[in-house]
Amino acid sequence: MEDFSKKTSCVKFGNIIFSDQRTAAFDHLIRYLPNPNILATSKAQLAHGKRIERPSAVCLDKSKWLRFNTKAIKFLIFDVDHVSLDRFTQEHVLDLLRLPPTWLIATDRGVQMAYALRDPIPTRSMSLATKKWLTAIKETIIARFDADQRASMRNYGVWRNPLKHEGTLNLESEYTLAELAEAFAVPRTRQRQKVSSLAAQKPVKGFVEGERNNALYWRCVQEINRFPDRYSEESLGDFAVAVNAEQLNP
Repeated sequence: MEDFSKKTSCVKFGNIIFSDQRTAAFDHLIRYLPNPNILATSKAQLAHGKRIERPSAVCLDKSKWLRFNTKAIKFLIFDVDHVSLDRFTQEHVLDLLRLPPTWLIATDRGVQMAYALRDPIPTRSMSLATKKWLTAIKETIIARFDADQRASMRNYGVWRNPLKHEGTLNLESEYTLAELAEAFAVPRTRQRQKVSSLAAQKPVKGFVEGERNNALYWRCVQEINRFPDRYSEESLGDFAVAVNAEQLNP
C-alpha cells in the first residue's frame, strides 16, 4: 500500500521530531490560535471548572488539547472514533492522496483529521449562504469518513493539539470551500439550495450555536420563533430535553 504522506511535503511526527520541523510547524500554527488558550495535559483538566488559561505559545508547546477557531474558522476538524491510524489510512488512502489533510493524528479514541482553509471564515458573522455551504461540506466529509457527527459539526471549540500526538502534519495543505466541495463531490443542489430564514431569527438564551448541541440549538430557535407565546425559559428547557431524548432513542 502506498503511503499518502510520501506524496506530500508533510512532516511525520512520532517519538522523534526534528527541531527545525517542529519550529516551522509551531510558527505556522501559533498564528491561528486564540490567545490566551487552554493548558490541559489530562482529561481531568478539560473540565470547565478546572481549565487553566495561558498564552497560546505555552499551550501549543505543552497542552494536549487546544481551543480553535474562536474568532475565525481556520481549521475544519473531524474526529473518527474506534479506528487505528494505520487502518484509517489504509481504508481511505485514495481520499488522502487526492486531498491530503492538514493533519492526521492518532488519539486514544481513534483519529483526528483537519483541513485548513486558505481564507479563514469569521466564526460569528459569516453569511447564511456560507454557513449553509460549510454545513453541506462538513456533512459530506463526515459521511465519507464515518466521523463523529456531534464533535465534527462544531465550528469552534476544543480539539487535540496536533504537535502532541503521533501522525502527520502538512502545512501546505490549505483549501478553499470550493476545492473541498469538488474533491468530496458535494452535491450541487446543496450549493444552490435556497437559504432559509433561520439565521434571521432570535437566538435562544442558554443555548450556544456551533457547539455539540448545534442541532438542538436550531430546533429550539425554530420552535420559540414559531410559537413565541408558548414557552417560558423553563418550558423551553423541557422541550429541549424531549428533543434530545428523541435523538438518543429514535
